[in-house]
Amino acid sequence: MHKPTAQGDAPPAEEIIVSLFLIVDEQLGSIKKRSDAGLYASEIVTVGLVFALKGGRYRAFSRWLAASDRAWPLRLPDSSRLHRLLHG
Repeated sequence: MHKPTAQGDAPPAEEIIVSLFLIVDEQLGSIKKRSDAGLYASEIVTVGLVFALKGGRYRAFSRWLAASDRAWPLRLPDSSRLHRLLHG
């Protein structure tokens, strides 16, 4: 884990996202993934929470997520499908 070196030094975004996922997965881990689903419920909720925390518009978030795709061990659906998943 990241150890702050100065007051206000924040951990890297990846650590925050992984920690958030672990909390969400602990709560939703028992929910089974549908056979036709690409993501588990905890993965969808985590992406939604990161979107809410990051703020801004969905299109910018989608571009950021695609650019960060190598850091995410997820098989994300295309942008329009992910938007429908997040916005019900």
